[in-house]
Amino acid sequence: RPPRSTLFPYTTLFRSVIEQKVRVKRRYRKLDKRLKKLIASFKSEAEDYFLELGNPEAGYICLAKVEAIEEARKMLEVELKEKL
Repeated sequence: RPPRSTLFPYTTLFRSVIEQKVRVKRRYRKLDKRLKKLIASFKSEAEDYFLELGNPEAGYICLAKVEAIEEARKMLEVELKEKL
C-alpha cells in the first residue's frame, strides 16, 4: 500500500472551497438571468402603458420597479465580489 500523502486534508479543504465558489457563482448567474428578464418585462410593460394604454402613472411605477431591480443586481454583484 502506498504511503498516504501528508497534504491530503489540505487538498480536500482546497477542493471544497473551490466547489463552494463555483456553486455561489452558478447561483448568482441564475438569479442575475431572472432579474434581467424581470427588467426587460417591466420596461416593455412601461412602454405599453406610456404609448398604447395612455396610463403614464402605471408606466412610472414599472420604471420604478426597474430601478429597484437594477439596484438589487448591483448589491448582489458587490456581495458576490466580497464572498469570492
